[in-house]
Amino acid sequence: MREKTLRNIAIICSIVGLIILFLISRNLELESKPTNIGEITVNDIGKNVRICGEISSKFVSKKGTIFIRLMDETGSIPVVIFENTAENLKGYKIDAYGLNKGDKICITGDVDEWKGKIEVKCKKIDLW
Repeated sequence: MREKTLRNIAIICSIVGLIILFLISRNLELESKPTNIGEITVNDIGKNVRICGEISSKFVSKKGTIFIRLMDETGSIPVVIFENTAENLKGYKIDAYGLNKGDKICITGDVDEWKGKIEVKCKKIDLW
């Protein structure tokens, strides 16, 4: 009876461990090769992407939300940096309000659709 109990405990612990590893792996951000902007489609909505390019335009709303258009050699896409994200970025690698047209950056964020158009909601910015 003791060996059977130990075996069952080991199996349960293994299963729980695998489930925990699976859940953790879904939330990991890996520094991967950037996605070409022109390759992003409606099929990517909900996916996390990393895109790199040059800022072609920038607008900051009264609430502090930053809207930029990021372009690379394959296309361009709107990027939204919400106020709470922008606040978290201040002083961390880059001052989000200091982003200017012509700056080369990498954005990590989720592909989303707003008013029928694809955009990226920024989670992280790095200098390129």
